[in-house]
Amino acid sequence: MLVVGAAFLVVPPYVNYCQQNYADEKYCAAHETVTLFVAFFQTYNGAITALATVVIAGFTWTLWEATDKLRDAGERQIEIAEQMASAASDANKSVREIERAYLTSGGAAKKRGRNFKLDVANYGKTAAYLTEYAVVICDAKEVGPIPRYLLPGYKRVTFSDRIAPMGGGKTIELGDYGIVPQVPNPIVYGRVWYQDIWKDEHIFSFILAIREDRTHPNLSDIGLADIAEAYTEWT
Repeated sequence: MLVVGAAFLVVPPYVNYCQQNYADEKYCAAHETVTLFVAFFQTYNGAITALATVVIAGFTWTLWEATDKLRDAGERQIEIAEQMASAASDANKSVREIERAYLTSGGAAKKRGRNFKLDVANYGKTAAYLTEYAVVICDAKEVGPIPRYLLPGYKRVTFSDRIAPMGGGKTIELGDYGIVPQVPNPIVYGRVWYQDIWKDEHIFSFILAIREDRTHPNLSDIGLADIAEAYTEWT
């Protein structure tokens, strides 16, 4: 359009020249070509402008469509990458769940008046690292809605030890802390806190009835058939 505008400025002065100096045929022939070109644009200026607008719009649409496809492809690649990362994470978690340590705990007290000993065993495939434990011995009627070791201010016993895998174990002497009181229905409950080789935290909780010669998990005969899950929770 700038070329056409420039032609409008240049052509008029030479119209009179060709009319007065018609003998210079070569020059005037070139001039007439330019004049026709300008006249064409003057006549069809609206149509040419409309056509140019359509062409530019088409180019813009094509560019937008290509950009949109690139954006969709990029988003799809990101989605696939996230799915792959999630699958890898799930696979890694599955491996950990298979290979990690699994501690159990409990113990025995042969008769009342004797100390309860805390037994810890690792039935996982890798080592466990014991960090803390808590043991409560009381009468069955003293079992509350939640274990005492979850109450504010309760002090756990710090105990650092490595428990070997595949059945490795540890017996912890509790001393006076483990004395079984002279009560009608003595029970013992507790929890151990430990880490696996990946430093993930885990727990194992237990609650047992104490009989003259052993401990066992059957609590129904002493009125503790329904207890809070916290007493047997494990992770």
